[in-house]
Amino acid sequence: MPKLPVVSGKELIKTLGKIGFIFIRQRGDHVVMKHPDGRVVTIPLKKEIKKGLSKKEY
Repeated sequence: MPKLPVVSGKELIKTLGKIGFIFIRQRGDHVVMKHPDGRVVTIPLKKEIKKGLSKKEY
């Protein structure tokens, strides 16, 4: 498994937008985005989003 980069919240929002997620709402420093297939993610607007938050185990 490749190593995950440390990215900012703004970079993650931009990347998710490119793969089809759309902005739904923002409350404080958290942005909620939704994909047309129903997946929903909440992204904190921080300078660094740590690897553990970006990685999801199945």
